[in-house]
Amino acid sequence: MTDKFSSYIRLQRRLNVSQHPNLIGLDFLEIEQQEQQWYLRAYFVSPSPEQPNKQHIPPNLTPANFQIKTLQKKLAPLKVESVNYIKNYVQLELNLTTKNEDWLGFHLLTLIDIEYLDSALSQLPFSLWPDNIIPIHPQSPTDLPPPLQLPIDINYLAKDYQSFRQLMLDYLTLLLPQWQERHEADLGIVLVDLLAYVADYLSYYQDAVATESYLGTARRRLSLTRHARLLDYRVSEGCNARVWVQVQVTGNTVLPIGTPLLTHNQPAPKRILVNEYKQRIQQANPSEQVFETMETVSLYVQHN
Repeated sequence: MTDKFSSYIRLQRRLNVSQHPNLIGLDFLEIEQQEQQWYLRAYFVSPSPEQPNKQHIPPNLTPANFQIKTLQKKLAPLKVESVNYIKNYVQLELNLTTKNEDWLGFHLLTLIDIEYLDSALSQLPFSLWPDNIIPIHPQSPTDLPPPLQLPIDINYLAKDYQSFRQLMLDYLTLLLPQWQERHEADLGIVLVDLLAYVADYLSYYQDAVATESYLGTARRRLSLTRHARLLDYRVSEGCNARVWVQVQVTGNTVLPIGTPLLTHNQPAPKRILVNEYKQRIQQANPSEQVFETMETVSLYVQHN
């Protein structure tokens, strides 16, 4: 029924149409059964108090102004046989009887070739079921629509971008069967791709947090340290190798902090020229170890 497709945007549109001096649009439908004949009551958006003289029901409507499209496969086509004006609504006589049940299901009523018709309010979905006719009552433009009640089958195996994307497209097919666009440039597809990307990103972090939550599966040193601390065991952070070195200079100078030093390895010279120093560090042999000075120190010739 119409409630299933209602939204806050539609209510805002109804409010704008009611306040407009010329625009008209469909508001809601009621289904009526009289003996062996079925009727649709089409109500149009009522004008606001600021537009008391507005004609919100289009005059001279004929069956040619109404089209009915089936929203489900293998349903018999419907059409409007006659149009009658009754008080504040338009009664549409349908070409079906209670003996033929090929039309059971969801349909879409569309208005065409009507002047000042708002395109967003030119159609309404409805369903036909015997002995279960529930009329749709009007809503105030200021009321929010009721929450959508659809069964949600959550697939907990969806963990990556493709599975999240397909899951959302399948649910949208159930939620909005009339929306069948799948082009990449469509705004709906863009939003689905964006949400699938974010879901994939969050799924990765969800798995990462679960992995680091157990001692047997944790991979980061910080996580293992925290697990060990829960067992009253503190993991040492370790200490790099240290060594004392003797530096001989030909003049008083300052050795800055972080200066690289190479372990001596024949036939490499003990002394390296300044202009060759960086190149020599980069070409160090695997057997040579690189140390760095921990403090800035002043060197004097007298201390050689």
